[in-house]
Amino acid sequence: MLKKVTRRLARAGRTGEGRGRVRLPGQRPEGAGPWPDGAGGPGPVPAAGAPRGRAAQRGRSPAAAALAVTLAGLAGWGLLLKGGLAPPAQAGRAGGHPAGSYWALTHAPRIAGEPTSGLMVGVYTADLARFDRAIGRRASLSVCYLRWGSRFPAVTVVRAAALHAETIIEIEPDKDGFPTARQIARGAGDAWLRTIGGNIAAYGDPVTVSFEPEMNGPWHSRPWHEDPAGYVAAFRRVHAILSRTAGGPWITWLWQPSAIHLHTPDPMPWWPGSRYVDVIGLDGYFYSPQDTFSSIFARTIGLIRRRTALPILVGETAAGPLTGHQARDIAGLFAGIRASHLLGLVWYDQRQDNPPYHQDWRLEDSPAALAAFRTALSGAGPLAAFPRIGPRR
Repeated sequence: MLKKVTRRLARAGRTGEGRGRVRLPGQRPEGAGPWPDGAGGPGPVPAAGAPRGRAAQRGRSPAAAALAVTLAGLAGWGLLLKGGLAPPAQAGRAGGHPAGSYWALTHAPRIAGEPTSGLMVGVYTADLARFDRAIGRRASLSVCYLRWGSRFPAVTVVRAAALHAETIIEIEPDKDGFPTARQIARGAGDAWLRTIGGNIAAYGDPVTVSFEPEMNGPWHSRPWHEDPAGYVAAFRRVHAILSRTAGGPWITWLWQPSAIHLHTPDPMPWWPGSRYVDVIGLDGYFYSPQDTFSSIFARTIGLIRRRTALPILVGETAAGPLTGHQARDIAGLFAGIRASHLLGLVWYDQRQDNPPYHQDWRLEDSPAALAAFRTALSGAGPLAAFPRIGPRR
């Protein structure tokens, strides 16, 4: 996914380190839940074909890699995208088989490991097809939150692939009753991780994995927020276990801290090292009238680029109505992404209550915000997309 975007635009390697982000505290979904056809789901499903070139390439010079990041950021902005996409087909019934059934999951199209060139646009939403229709384009990334120990979100991954999107699986272990970072670093959860890796390989879709996003946020529980060294050790353990599974070559690794904004601390102590990361995602939101792209992201972007040439995207963001100029903030977000040569963004398209940090972030419920988003997309050039291949069997 993002790994391939960078690799295709610069064949040079990497050095250095990084950091960044701001995100909303709030309740997260617990993954995909039980299989719709019961009994824990099917066994491994042979993937058609093998992963292509997903193993990490190392050793890029900082100058060459920085040029790659620039090219990656500019790739989607050179040409005016003419017209929109036809409404994407919903992942419904296939040959009389219910969506989400074993047959539908194992016979649905897969997505290729390499996207087309362009701006990466992702979303967290309950209805990806509806979001695509609303913005008049296809999102190329779709977020799924996975509680530690939960089932592999097969339905979510397959349905996203049917709409040409790669799933970002954000693993969240920071709840009561889950192992601490230090326990994970010592092997607690290794068996579960190996199962997840096998599931990734079985379905054959590239995915992005983010481990404990916004780990530096003060809203997280103390064992995570107050133990950067423990987080680093846990991240490296999760990376090691999943990378050694059959699903390892399908994974892009996303380090996703909260950008330095308001009271969010410097995330550098939580940096696991460039050997363990492919892409950096900075989370940050437009909460209040004084928020701008620069005030939310600029400091963190600068710190990252002094340390590493790894590519950066806005890993989670939205502009809320309480800023008083939501449409202007959306235009500023896209302008900042272009000026900073970032890979793209992931929009948090959900309603939350308890302002100011929890607002209604949905584009579909604000005609002005949606119009601003569509206008920004129309000026951004072609969007990256994952071609469908398949079937899985």
